[in-house]
Amino acid sequence: MIDAFFVAIAKDRTVDEKRAAPAEAKMRLDEALTATGLGPALATPTEVRHVKVAVMRERIQAVVDASPEEHARLDGVWVKHPFLTMAEPEKKIVLLTDLNGYGADALVRLAHLFNRASLHAIDRFFMLVRRRLRLLERPISPTRRARRVWHGYAPYDPAMVGKCLDIFRVWYNWCFTGEGGLPPAEHRGVAKGKVRMEDIVYFDPYT
Repeated sequence: MIDAFFVAIAKDRTVDEKRAAPAEAKMRLDEALTATGLGPALATPTEVRHVKVAVMRERIQAVVDASPEEHARLDGVWVKHPFLTMAEPEKKIVLLTDLNGYGADALVRLAHLFNRASLHAIDRFFMLVRRRLRLLERPISPTRRARRVWHGYAPYDPAMVGKCLDIFRVWYNWCFTGEGGLPPAEHRGVAKGKVRMEDIVYFDPYT
């Protein structure tokens, strides 16, 4: 079984507005820790994680209770994340795989998943695409030209974008070492280690 979510964040906020997000999240977490009797200074990382799940569970439960249907539904309803970060201000999540009916255990499991839902990995991949492929780097936007953009490396044939992304995806999965020093393929257990580009380019299945 696979659970799917949409995640939305506010990308056009100022730095000051983004800095306010983690400050509010810390205040909300401190209040929740104090309410449980743990206290912000004495709580262990495991206890903090459990409290975050409990807070998220309350938010999901509120959505379930407000559902007008006989069997409460979550699909199509955006849930605001209570613990925002500077990188993801105003984050909200919507569940796409509603199983129609949730008990206490299911809500705890969903709370874990809602807390983990993030665009961080996708944004990081897109950042690498923009930095490694000149065809897809951010265009220049002169302030004197009414926000019109200009891109000196734009491809004339859109098919070249797909071809470059295919090559980049192979390099990223098999040759790029990310967090932990492992390529994604090895991290997923489908490779024994980092693969050299030469071994891919000159691969011959008949030798």
